[in-house]
Amino acid sequence: MKLTIYSLNVRGLNDPAKVTRLRNYIQNLQPAPDILMLQEHKLTGEKAAILGRQLNPTYRYLFIAARPGYRNEDRANGAGRGGTATLIQNSLDRFIINSVSLYQGRALWIVLGNIAGYSWGFLNVYSPNDAQERTRFWESILDNLPPNCHWMVGGDFNMVESSVDKSTACGRLIQEPE
Repeated sequence: MKLTIYSLNVRGLNDPAKVTRLRNYIQNLQPAPDILMLQEHKLTGEKAAILGRQLNPTYRYLFIAARPGYRNEDRANGAGRGGTATLIQNSLDRFIINSVSLYQGRALWIVLGNIAGYSWGFLNVYSPNDAQERTRFWESILDNLPPNCHWMVGGDFNMVESSVDKSTACGRLIQEPE
């Protein structure tokens, strides 16, 4: 079985127009994703719960709601910070063995079993910016991942080795951050 996996930092999806642009982008991906990892959706409450249906109803949707924002009055439906989501084609649903959220919602792993005779783990991360916190983050993940899996990791690692890597000259799928 061949799987197509995409990972995108969407930089916030509280704006319905951004959700529409992302949905259109996903629908035009070739080959179509079997697994889609999203980071930094910034959704909380009901907005996070319905994102999967808004993007594509043919996917099973697993998500970690974003942490509440600093000045967020409407915590049920307002903007948060961070948040990861993983969408999996419904055809893969029967292979899901387990899924777990780790490290205050910054990581979500899913294990699929019996694909080509192996268990496969898919880890979606939104790593902390702070170097010390990032070290604790990765240590926590290593301590909690199930053994006996082949792992694929996608996400926003928040690692910049040099200032030239901070350039946004390559453009973005969704231009304006939230």
